[in-house]
Amino acid sequence: MDLARDLAAAGRAEGVVVRAEEQTAGRGRLGRRWVAPPGTSLLFTVLLRPAPTLVEQVPMAAAVAVARAVERVTGLRPAVKWPNDLVVKGRKFAGILVETEFVGNELAWVLLGVGINVNWDPGAEVPELAGQATGLGRELGQPVDRERLFREVLLELDRAYLKLRAGWSPFQAWRRRLTTVGQEVEVVAGAQRFRGLAVGVDRTGRLRLRPPDGRVVVIGFGDVF
Repeated sequence: MDLARDLAAAGRAEGVVVRAEEQTAGRGRLGRRWVAPPGTSLLFTVLLRPAPTLVEQVPMAAAVAVARAVERVTGLRPAVKWPNDLVVKGRKFAGILVETEFVGNELAWVLLGVGINVNWDPGAEVPELAGQATGLGRELGQPVDRERLFREVLLELDRAYLKLRAGWSPFQAWRRRLTTVGQEVEVVAGAQRFRGLAVGVDRTGRLRLRPPDGRVVVIGFGDVF
């Protein structure tokens, strides 16, 4: 993402993809590190220059695109854990991170970061992640062709982004894969914690939570448990 930012600042056109073969200090949501051994995962950033009105839909479109590509290559049926994690059987195998850059009040660019555990199972390496994280190879029971998956992901991202610019909303496709709605959850958002029933999401992707007191709280980011 740092290199992609440098390219964006240098004026490169949208569509540039920067890919890494390993990750030792990758950025996840909320400042977390994302690590991956060499040759095991798909780790890349796409430079985009969308209209400001489309920024909130980029993560939803990306999640749908990655899920469709994974489904085509592996036959697995990925779901979305709010806000931007992709899961199989409740365990995370991919994450999406979107960073924006403004110059004054003008949107300059968007960096779409994607990390997919392909033939690496972090749960097998880190015991405390065993019930939370997985890799596609583990779930499929055999190695996955990373290059084929990479091509399919880029093709799906390209289709989704062109449709987004033409007026398509990814909301319904994203909502259909969302597993969080309808569950009793705890959301940790910075220093705040919310508990209640996830009753829905709005068109911008924010989670609507009903605590025991009956009021509805709208949450824009956080971790769901």
